[in-house]
Amino acid sequence: MGFIDDSLLANPLAASPAVARIDRQNSGVLWFTMISNAQNSVLYYRSTDNGSTWQYAGGWNFGVTIHEISNLHITNYGDLWLAFRTNENSRDRISIIRATGGSTTFAAGSPRMLAEPANGGVAGAIHNGLEIHSIGLPPSQAQRIVVAAGTRVGGSSGVTLYGANMATNGALTANNALFTGKRQWLYPGAAGRLTPQIEIEHWGDGKSASVPHLWVSFGRTDLRVVKLAWNGSTWAGPTNTVLLTSGLTAQNAIAGRWDGTRFLTAVPNPDSAATDTVLVLERNQANSSTILRTSPSHPAGAVRNCTLAYNSVSRDFRVFAVGTSSDLLYYVDYARAAGTWTTWTTVTAVMGGSNYSVRHESYGSARYDVITAHAGSPNTLVSTNVGLSYAPSLPTWQYGTNPTTPPANGAAVDVAKAMLLDWAFSDPDPNDAQSAWALSRQIGSGTVQYLRASDSTWQAGEVKNPGGSTQVNMPASLWVGAGGAGDPAHTYRVKVWDGANLASLYSSALVVVPSAVTNPTITSPDTDGASWTSDTITLFWTVTEQTAYQVQLLNASAALIYDSGWRGGTAPTFSIPTRVEDGQTYTIRLRTRNGEGLASNPVDRTVVVDYTEPTPPVVAALPMPHRGLVRVSITNPLAPSLIPDTSFEVDLSGWTALNATQARVNTWASDGEWSCQITPSGSASNAYTQSVQVPAAPGDVLTGWADVLPVTGNKPAAAYLHWFTGAGVFISSTVAHFPATAGEPQRVSVTGVAPASTGRVAVAAGVALNPASGDVVFVDAVRLMAGAVPYVLSNDLQRRHLGDTASEVTIGRGIPEGGTWDDWTVRSGQPYEYRAVTYGANGTTSYGPWTA
Repeated sequence: MGFIDDSLLANPLAASPAVARIDRQNSGVLWFTMISNAQNSVLYYRSTDNGSTWQYAGGWNFGVTIHEISNLHITNYGDLWLAFRTNENSRDRISIIRATGGSTTFAAGSPRMLAEPANGGVAGAIHNGLEIHSIGLPPSQAQRIVVAAGTRVGGSSGVTLYGANMATNGALTANNALFTGKRQWLYPGAAGRLTPQIEIEHWGDGKSASVPHLWVSFGRTDLRVVKLAWNGSTWAGPTNTVLLTSGLTAQNAIAGRWDGTRFLTAVPNPDSAATDTVLVLERNQANSSTILRTSPSHPAGAVRNCTLAYNSVSRDFRVFAVGTSSDLLYYVDYARAAGTWTTWTTVTAVMGGSNYSVRHESYGSARYDVITAHAGSPNTLVSTNVGLSYAPSLPTWQYGTNPTTPPANGAAVDVAKAMLLDWAFSDPDPNDAQSAWALSRQIGSGTVQYLRASDSTWQAGEVKNPGGSTQVNMPASLWVGAGGAGDPAHTYRVKVWDGANLASLYSSALVVVPSAVTNPTITSPDTDGASWTSDTITLFWTVTEQTAYQVQLLNASAALIYDSGWRGGTAPTFSIPTRVEDGQTYTIRLRTRNGEGLASNPVDRTVVVDYTEPTPPVVAALPMPHRGLVRVSITNPLAPSLIPDTSFEVDLSGWTALNATQARVNTWASDGEWSCQITPSGSASNAYTQSVQVPAAPGDVLTGWADVLPVTGNKPAAAYLHWFTGAGVFISSTVAHFPATAGEPQRVSVTGVAPASTGRVAVAAGVALNPASGDVVFVDAVRLMAGAVPYVLSNDLQRRHLGDTASEVTIGRGIPEGGTWDDWTVRSGQPYEYRAVTYGANGTTSYGPWTA
């Protein structure tokens, strides 16, 4: 027992066992409250070791006599709520107060009065018996508070509900508008204390609910229950209550608990033939039916008083009761799975046979917490932990915690490697731990076997292996069956025992598929350290079986710059959608999965990027002495185009519009006078004009160019290489997109490597990403060339005195492809020579020869 404090009060716990003065924060701190000896303040105590020791945390002084306090209710936020009653100005004044605290802190707020009915000068004549509950309103953490007050009016007794709001800043206001319909129910009956009980339909923790419907039970010689539905902002009080039972010996309070599924109440059995039993009444969630359960006979005869608490894991419940022949407190459990009662067990003797209090539930601690008062000079209050014996929960498999742990249920596992099985132990008692384990294996539909860890063998019967480790590492020689990779799937299950030697059931199945690694072979790039001339890389490989693949690109520092992730499919090729930089070294990493889904070992290929430079430019200088200048013409030689009529100067023969209409127009042209106008259909993902197909072979590097003029900037311009078989069957596309500016001409290009089975290729240009019919684009100067040919961004023009390298100077910059430059700075009689510097779109530079 854990000593709490002394008390000089005649009934420190108000002789009302159903009123729970003890509650638990989610952090694990237990709290208990009681009225001080002077009866003008309330004291708060806390325990951080499950009730073994207690410390005074703080309190508050109200300045007048406090006649009673309610239960202690702790919210999901950790707030500590109390209601209390005073007698002021001949009124039963009902107030509430909120405190906050933790393992080392405590602070009490200011009280808020909710009601003060006139009592004719007799304290408790109107209200006698209080219960409080609060719900939170996430995410603001505002709260709604309900107080149920036992009520006596005339010759009738019952309950009255009072409401309050707490704002986010903690400000309290009374608010009876929280209730619609009725909030007071009165019935003829004897006078005396009548402490109601209130609960929301929580999930079993006493605090959290998705929809906080409210249950209220009350009575002294009879027992009634009422359910108020929550509609999102208020509770609706029905006209009538449900009478559960009557003819009771007068009770100061009758326990009422929602256990996460049903509403439970417990009373001394009113049946004259069974007064030595406790009657538990279970009301269903719909509040439409009741199940009655009768306890075994109490060892101390007729039951004087009782309360109950529930097991938050199993929903079993425990009844606490005192009989008439002694002041000994006993408890008895009802086990739902078996539908049976245990036998009564002694807790301790309690002061007056009625000064005890029990926490509503076992949530979070695997024990029932009981506070008892004991007569003496002074009286003492102590706590008792009445422990629960829980079997462990089902162990759960942990995946991917180690390189040899199965990454998922049903995953393939390499038969050449060890396999680590990993599980998590879980017990309703957070202080419990694993003490032993058993592991079963079944290969296909074969006989179940059990691992004996002491000699690493499989046995026909269950083997209990002592130990707290939740992992077992099995070498391939232990876990792989006689059929190796050809074996059917293995099924593993694990069972655990806790510190009390209670066993769990076997876990769910962990299925692994024995498999052998199948590694791919990269065929292009064909050698490690190969020179790569394009700004994009297309990978080709061969493999005997494949269901998925993953391609990664790493830079020279081994930093990952692209990861395709695992992609399903059997295609032995992939174009990496990341531009590689000239002069840099990259590593391409490939993994594939075999038919069972087992990943291969990584296969790497290193490439050194060496872009193809533009063809060196040629200049021609024409002196014009009559004008005092030299006119320099720049020629940027182009590789021969593999398709005819690249500029639509004759007709549209050989050009096909896809998802669009096309027309030969002279509205705009970049080469000659004519271009091709593409008008999208507006119902497809792209629209373009495509050239005739020309021969190509797998591995060929080809480049397509086009000049385009977008009418709008809504959709990107695009260049395409379409790959076909020799019979003209489409294989795939290499595509490049370019942001478009309305009315601004631009050059688009795409370079690609012909995939396997390629026999023909076509170049296309247009607009992409779901263009509308208004996203018209003009296309001209379409070319298809062998190699990774960069198009010309611009030229610079340099000049020097003939043969004098020291006099070199750049006289013109940004000169377009095939442009001219007038040199006005020449001096008469001085011989000069010129050269052009060409900048390619891939970032390369080429220098032409010096020409006089």
